[in-house]
Amino acid sequence: MKIKILTSVFNEIVATVGAKKAETGAILLGDRKDYVVQKMIFDPFGSTSAAAYDPDTEFINKVIKHEWDKNNYALLGFVHSHPRGYNRLSGDYGNNTGDVGYLKAIFKAIPSLDKFLVPIVFSTYDGGDLN
Repeated sequence: MKIKILTSVFNEIVATVGAKKAETGAILLGDRKDYVVQKMIFDPFGSTSAAAYDPDTEFINKVIKHEWDKNNYALLGFVHSHPRGYNRLSGDYGNNTGDVGYLKAIFKAIPSLDKFLVPIVFSTYDGGDLN
């Protein structure tokens, strides 16, 4: 599936998630009618390590509510970075951990979701291009 994203939002991703050490992330927001990503919000408080990014759900939930109330933007997905060479979602490690585990929790919490965008990027911080 191709992801439709505003150029300005892509540039923000490049400047944040795409420029920091691997395992950081941001939420993607827009209208669920067309799934065009209109805005991204970097998660500065997420827990990160060399092998994992766990979003700060309290921060993220406040942002989602604010963006819905202010702009009618809904949560469309998450963009996050992996170490170079890890181009797939991580598994379900229990307790809503791992990329797949977290996605299962999201679909359970928001049963009306038809799809959820989860692009993975490699950071330029680690050397090489963002891709």
